[in-house]
Amino acid sequence: LRPVYDQLLEKVKQSPVVGSDETGCRIGGQKGWMWVLCNGQYSWLKVSDNRGYATILDMLGDTEQSFVMVSDCYPAQLKVKTADKQICLAHLLRECDGMNEKYNSSWALLLKAKLEQIIQLSKAEVIHPKTIRRIETELLTILKRVRGRAHEKVEVFRDRLYRLITYITTCLRNRLVPPTNNMSERALRSTKVKMRVSSLFRTFHGAQDYAIIRSIIDTAILQGKHPFDALVRPHIVVL
Repeated sequence: LRPVYDQLLEKVKQSPVVGSDETGCRIGGQKGWMWVLCNGQYSWLKVSDNRGYATILDMLGDTEQSFVMVSDCYPAQLKVKTADKQICLAHLLRECDGMNEKYNSSWALLLKAKLEQIIQLSKAEVIHPKTIRRIETELLTILKRVRGRAHEKVEVFRDRLYRLITYITTCLRNRLVPPTNNMSERALRSTKVKMRVSSLFRTFHGAQDYAIIRSIIDTAILQGKHPFDALVRPHIVVL
């Protein structure tokens, strides 16, 4: 399966939009990480002992990629050289809820309402450029409003989003880009289920084998092909 597994990575890199995420896993009693790069047709998993940018370099190299990367706000993904980026708005909504629950932040609820509006607007068939400019202006006003008048944790959250503001509305400017990173989270669900069932991979080599096999299976499912057929004739997922 490995030659086809390697081709899957190239297929993912050639797509206009790529989702990226990572989740922890145990490997022989040590902490490890399962990474994913995926889109609507291909899913490529990679196991690593590193959660940092070194793993991204190993996957994509240091050259600029032509795709838009969708991810959460983890610095390793944000550091990747890509055509553009979209940060997951579902993650930001949960953070807004947390800020309101812990610090009674009315500002967080205001931001949440604007993020929900962006998500809803991204589903429209056509978005007028004036509407996008208005939304971006309103978002900028919200991110400036809380400065110096909120809990320290809320300020840190605001500062982070202020730096990443252009990555919040990419989904409005590029209709191929989703507003959330749900596709990547779905791609890692099988790994989380395995961790709940067996707790760990016994060896790093075994984890690598899992990543290869699961990449073929998950890609077949995305393409509407039977997983068994893909394992017997793996080339059918890269035709």
